[in-house]
Amino acid sequence: MTHALVTVSRGIIDQVTFYDSAALAIRALADFVKGMNAQDDNAAIFSSEGLVANAKDFLDENEQFILNEDLLNEVEASDNTHP
Repeated sequence: MTHALVTVSRGIIDQVTFYDSAALAIRALADFVKGMNAQDDNAAIFSSEGLVANAKDFLDENEQFILNEDLLNEVEASDNTHP
């Protein structure tokens, strides 16, 4: 299944990257969030079924990056159930 990572800067789509693997897409999202400006930037992963995850899943209440291991494991596990 194809996944699209969509990054947004100041409300404008900045980049769209396609992945054949949910695991690769979710890792790319986490890497993007590490360096993004939470005030100006945003990102999300979409599959043919809709939203998979977004940047806020990797931010704490102070908009600082947190590694959301539960989400990473959940998305990576779903990769194994969808060919």
